[in-house]
Amino acid sequence: MDIKKLYLLTLGFIPNFSFATSDKYLVDEIVANVGTESIFLSDLNTILLQLKYQNENISEKQVIDQLLHNASLISKGKENSFIAEKKIIKDMVNERMKSILSKFYNNPKLIEQYLGKRPWALKKELEKNLKEQYLVEKVQNQFLEDFRCTHKDIVTFYEKLKNENKIPTVEESFEAYELVLFPEEDPQILNTMLEIRKKIDEGENFIDLVKEYSQDEESVENDGELGWFKIGELKDEYEGAALSLKPGEISKIVKTDVGYHIIQLIEVRNGEFNSRHIFRFSAKKDDYESLVDKANEIKNQILSRKMSWNEAIKKFSHDDSVKSSLGRIKDDISNDVKNLHQGEISEPISCFVDDKKAVKIIYLRKIIPAHPLNLDDDYEKISSMTKNYLRQRIVQKKIIDVVDKTDIKVDPNFVKVS
Repeated sequence: MDIKKLYLLTLGFIPNFSFATSDKYLVDEIVANVGTESIFLSDLNTILLQLKYQNENISEKQVIDQLLHNASLISKGKENSFIAEKKIIKDMVNERMKSILSKFYNNPKLIEQYLGKRPWALKKELEKNLKEQYLVEKVQNQFLEDFRCTHKDIVTFYEKLKNENKIPTVEESFEAYELVLFPEEDPQILNTMLEIRKKIDEGENFIDLVKEYSQDEESVENDGELGWFKIGELKDEYEGAALSLKPGEISKIVKTDVGYHIIQLIEVRNGEFNSRHIFRFSAKKDDYESLVDKANEIKNQILSRKMSWNEAIKKFSHDDSVKSSLGRIKDDISNDVKNLHQGEISEPISCFVDDKKAVKIIYLRKIIPAHPLNLDDDYEKISSMTKNYLRQRIVQKKIIDVVDKTDIKVDPNFVKVS
């Protein structure tokens, strides 16, 4: 087998399989022996099935090649006496299982329904996968132990791009900052929800209360009904409360970051659920108007030099996550700043931050025009590109060396490699 003709793929492109067909063990067959490792027909079939579910455009040959590469690296790891430490793997498995369970609200039946596996079988599979991942990463890290990227490497890589006419164009970008204001919560809203819950306890009709009190205008038209949703599509707090109910039961008051809900579960079917709710925003509706006024006042103070942008961020911004960066925006904001000139501050903009309604102003500090990538303006970007390129070349070359030295026997009835 000429291993150099195999596709050279980045390790780890194959995701963990989560659509198992059954916990029952069928007769399996070994389709390849790679050093100390065996590749089973089920390994190939489960990955192909997952890729089909995910609509990934990856051929069977690419999958086979990747399995051979990974098995070779695992074998190499064992040859080098790399050991997947039991405590590390145990902690990784427990952490992953904890995360999976939390997504399914600690309900093992939901895990089995959605993933087609019982939790014990899922845990066993995770342990196997994480051990192998650990060994592969150990070998890869060994490949890159002596990796260095010098200024000369960066210049050489840039010259290579230039000589091959592959210098990319950097699109127009902006250095901009935002100051975000959230409405203050109104304590009276909770009192209103408590009154509604009391009326429910006293026997008043849920749908009548939806029409009288709910501020979710879209669902009110449908008696508060949200329609069918899968797990992960609604707020965790909402889903957790809804799925803890039996059909027809009504929850206590549930708080999310947008407001308060009282939920009635309608039906659970084929891994989906339908519910209705009474919803109230946690802030006064007219609070948004006062936020616009406050944003304008802050803007005017900055423009009149009564305070700097940095001082305004530290004093007024309600978004603590941006204070350390003074509100630096990393996302695409071209629509928000298209009418601004360099150095200007926007009018107040109504927005949502983590699904929570807010008002913001944007300071456009600098406009960086579209330009060909160059060492003066884009050194950090070229440096990152160089490091990725060099690491990839080292890993690819080392993989070829490892696979060339690994004893590989493939069953031609199942696996065809050139």
